[in-house]
Amino acid sequence: MRSRASIVGFALLCLLGFVNARSSGGRRCRRAVGRCTDVNGTVINYDSCTQVCCGKEIYDIEGSFLRCCGDKSFGEMYNEQTQICCEWAPTLDYALYNRTENSPTEPKCCGPDLYDNEANPHMQCCSSWRNKPEAFDTLTSMCCDGRVGFITSTAYANCCHDVAYDRRSSSCPCGNGKVIPARKEETECCRFGSSRDNWQPYLPATQGCCDGEVYDLELEICCNGLVANASSQYCCNGLLVDQDVGNEGNVNIGCCSIAGSDQVYDATIQTCCGGVLVDRDTEGDMCCGDAAYFEDNGNCCNNTVYDRNTEGDGCCAGAPYDLVTGVCCGEDVVGTDMQWPACCGTKSFDAYDQTCCGTEVYDNPLDSRGEVSHHTRCCGDFADPSTLRPYDYDSQTCCSGVIASLDGQDGRKIDPADLECCAEEAMNRLTYLCCDDVVNRNLYKDFGRCDGNTTYDIRVSIFCEEGVRLPNPYGEDGICCGTDVFNGAEFADTQCCGESSMDGDAFKCCDGEPRELGGIPKDKAVCCGNSCIDGRDYWCCEGKAYWKGENNEEVGDLIDGMACSEFFKQSVLDRNAARGSSRISGVVTVPTTPATTTATEAPTTLAPTTENTPVRRFTPRTFTRRTIPRRGR
Repeated sequence: MRSRASIVGFALLCLLGFVNARSSGGRRCRRAVGRCTDVNGTVINYDSCTQVCCGKEIYDIEGSFLRCCGDKSFGEMYNEQTQICCEWAPTLDYALYNRTENSPTEPKCCGPDLYDNEANPHMQCCSSWRNKPEAFDTLTSMCCDGRVGFITSTAYANCCHDVAYDRRSSSCPCGNGKVIPARKEETECCRFGSSRDNWQPYLPATQGCCDGEVYDLELEICCNGLVANASSQYCCNGLLVDQDVGNEGNVNIGCCSIAGSDQVYDATIQTCCGGVLVDRDTEGDMCCGDAAYFEDNGNCCNNTVYDRNTEGDGCCAGAPYDLVTGVCCGEDVVGTDMQWPACCGTKSFDAYDQTCCGTEVYDNPLDSRGEVSHHTRCCGDFADPSTLRPYDYDSQTCCSGVIASLDGQDGRKIDPADLECCAEEAMNRLTYLCCDDVVNRNLYKDFGRCDGNTTYDIRVSIFCEEGVRLPNPYGEDGICCGTDVFNGAEFADTQCCGESSMDGDAFKCCDGEPRELGGIPKDKAVCCGNSCIDGRDYWCCEGKAYWKGENNEEVGDLIDGMACSEFFKQSVLDRNAARGSSRISGVVTVPTTPATTTATEAPTTLAPTTENTPVRRFTPRTFTRRTIPRRGR
């Protein structure tokens, strides 16, 4: 049984809680006792619902807009209606800023700093647990793993771990923050082990990778995972050996295994044969098995040395033979009685009067003089070697796998430079036309064309669409534009545009419609919307023209190459506005004749006027930063 006093006490506590809840405007706060250490080191208890400990002092906050900027040890009270608190907890840095009245947008904190996103809408905050947050311009900088890196144009930027780079001139083959000044296709990553931090980028054209270490291909060598100086060391069977043979830097160093140990030697004065070093001048400059011999006098066949001068300088099935008088076909030496001995597979033949086509030997055909030809090739279906036969290429040619005579239709020999095959027949392309595999005499020279298997003169009639030949009243000047005939000499630069012709010096063809240049150089004109614009002064985005501004090169470097998007359009507007020019331009509207363009049309003149150019107005905004001195602990 509880005592009467305990019951009464509990009722009083409940009543006090109700009164407190009513007095705080209905806010409910779970009562808790906080502890605050003051400047003297004394721990003081406080009510966390109505008070706050800030900078080692206790403040009443009930019913107010007061808040703590910082923490219990290092902080300062502020009014959240008139001030902004920006802080960075890991380093206990904080700062207070006064709010600007009638500000259309709320400024943003980036760690202890404040930035205005209205003055520059491309500002963002770059933050990570590693680095202190930093505001940056997304047009000229990149945020890579919490670190800001300046890049001329972010349209071509990439991140390499926490490093920003321009992918047009640099690359990141290892993906670990190590950037190399070369394009991606020119680089590789030198890997060793599983830790990416130890990987190194390198240029394979001039560098090598030796178990994770990059080395110079000209000055260094890699020997069994070790990098060494190429001028003072030598790699002998995987072991580094000093070049102590008395000729450092000599490229003619050899490696010889003698009695189980590796030894380097000077290959200009010695020869290593079968683990024995011999004098190069007195015993031999080449090895045949384990024996040394002189290459000028000897011939090594099947590890046996033969006399080159008396027994032959070639080898066939392990035996010597004379390369001048014979040929080795398979395992037999043949041709000692032939003029041009040769092999056709394993068969021997005399190439002077025979030809090998596929795997068969044929007698050579007769030439135009009735003598055996010595200038032959094979003709037929090379996918089926049995169809191949030799022909004399001085008097014949091969057309579609059939041997054809070079005697033309008019009885004159066809010059190889003018030769053309028409199906299986040879013809002179200067005087004949091949129409549907039929040879026709070309009576009209440069103006002759094919109509089926016959010819016609395009100065009289012309095909402007398949199957329909139209009269050509303009002779050799007639041209087809679409399905009609036009005079190609009507203008100095007559061009086709859609279904009609136009003057190429005064118009530009845009989607099949002639557009007047209006004084714009034709090589600088760009089709945009329903007209032409000067590409030196404008960008075209979705049929609308955007003025590049006073300094085209600077803006071009920053914005050229970006996708046509809302971000692109806003970038152009902001860049032009930042210059403070009276010619700030967005979508340009310029009157044309006879109609007036709408806001979506491109200009037809060289530059916008201030009367028809929409101007964005910006309200200056300022923030006053108060630096808060950090207190000692």
